[in-house]
Amino acid sequence: MSAEQPWLKFFPSDWRADQSLRVVSLAARGLWIECMCIMHEADPYGHLLVNGRPVTDTQLASLTGSTPDHLAELIAELEAAGVFSRNGKGVIYSRRMTRDHKKAQTARKVGKSGGNPTLCKTKGNPPSDKGGVKGRVKGGDNTQRPEARNQNTPLTPHGGAGEILDFGIKDRELLEAYERRLRGFASNGFWTAGGTWGPPPNDPACEIPRAMIRHFLPDTPEAAD
Repeated sequence: MSAEQPWLKFFPSDWRADQSLRVVSLAARGLWIECMCIMHEADPYGHLLVNGRPVTDTQLASLTGSTPDHLAELIAELEAAGVFSRNGKGVIYSRRMTRDHKKAQTARKVGKSGGNPTLCKTKGNPPSDKGGVKGRVKGGDNTQRPEARNQNTPLTPHGGAGEILDFGIKDRELLEAYERRLRGFASNGFWTAGGTWGPPPNDPACEIPRAMIRHFLPDTPEAAD
């Protein structure tokens, strides 16, 4: 995984707010971040494996600069606090890392296929000029608002009779994350190049479905293709 994506998705605020991590010792937290680095290079992603095999206490102690006895104590401390989970074979894995990886794989797959604009289910003739929004619903709210991490109201646009415009994305959380990102870009033009979200909307390689870009960013050059 590291060759494909050498960086690790990490949110300091989430790390510091995780109650399971806050109740363990500093040494245990240090061990866990070391484990995360190992799991980032593992296959399957997010599992504590080296060359596809479970890591023994002795091996992990060597990899992290600890001793087998001390390491066993720290692992027990992390497990008691619920920091990690184990699969059916007893292999340690990070719930957050495996979940984020699954979302990234879904986003990459949907982005390459371009989504499914027909799922918008809008009626009537589409706008004739190329700069118009394909699939825009009558009476839809097209105002732009800055990106926000939390919203009290649903972000996903709705069409007639209340149907959700999912743009071919079945993961609601991912869909709403895309929408927040696009609204933020429309508001301030900011997009971290090469970051978690990949190329910006005006780049042909952008992984966000084209139909979704057309809906939120009708003036973006790539959205008018």
